[in-house]
Amino acid sequence: MSSLLLILLTGCGVDGGLAPDRLAEPTSPAPLGLLLSEHRDRLDGVVLGTVSAIQYLPPEGDAPFARTLVTWDVESEWLSDGPESLTLQLGGGRLLSGDIQHLSEVPLFNPGEQDLLLLVDEATSPWCPLLGCEAGVVRIIEGRAYTAGGHALSLDASGVLRAGDVAAHPALHTFDVDGSTLTLRRPEASDRTPPAMTTADLTAFLHSSFRGDR
Repeated sequence: MSSLLLILLTGCGVDGGLAPDRLAEPTSPAPLGLLLSEHRDRLDGVVLGTVSAIQYLPPEGDAPFARTLVTWDVESEWLSDGPESLTLQLGGGRLLSGDIQHLSEVPLFNPGEQDLLLLVDEATSPWCPLLGCEAGVVRIIEGRAYTAGGHALSLDASGVLRAGDVAAHPALHTFDVDGSTLTLRRPEASDRTPPAMTTADLTAFLHSSFRGDR
């Protein structure tokens, strides 16, 4: 994970000042679709769930990063039959100094949000066990699907999953990190973004993608 940008932020009400999401230009093929088509052999599972708990832990031993443990109540699964809850360890969180440590490509989560997760082996990706890290997350906001960077997802006429403009919904860009508010600045975000695909359309796409792979 040496390519990750390490950002330290101090205090509450922090504006992260991060660069806009670079994973997709408007109307480009969505990272999720590319990952599913080109890197499916790396997947340990695909899970749809709701965040039920987040725990922030300081660095352990000589580890360079603080740790965030995020737990989801699992609602649907593809490729595997796992437990009813899932906990992942992600790099970043609250340091002993009180600073917030954020790794640029590691997604943040809020309690109560619904997410689709593309899982990989934690042994090979201990700080972000998600395929493509941030690219391996789809956020479900008010029943519609977005990339972790806020791009509205849709299916084109040929059935290709595409990432559109960045929506301005605050739930896509503002996160509570251990009591501090962190807002990721994405200047291109617009409140005029066409509606993203629904959760039902996304799950139908996944059922079709993984038909016969169980």
